Amino acid sequence: MPEERETALSATSVDGLHFTLDVPVERLALGVGSYVVVGDGGSERLAYTTEVALDPSDRRLARVEGRMLDGRGEPFGDAAARPARRTTCANGSRRRGPLARRSRSAR
Repeated sequence: MPEERETALSATSVDGLHFTLDVPVERLALGVGSYVVVGDGGSERLAYTTEVALDPSDRRLARVEGRMLDGRGEPFGDAAARPARRTTCANGSRRRGPLARRSRSAR
């Protein structure tokens, strides 16, 4: 049986500090407070979600919004995005952000 290849998720940011991501509801694996890895141009940055809601124009999509925890603060478009692994979050706990303490206690 051929393996079905999933389409990569892509994040966009107009200010490099916040991001938006549209995810098909059936692939939604993120909730508010989830960590996300966003990669563009060969670098990966840690972010966290602040809002998850159905897209009012297409109820098959969830709109995920969040804040970047690190990075250059430069805008990006179509950057690859994926849920962060626990080890990525543990390494990110040394970074500044509102969920940093929480990730240490979640180990």
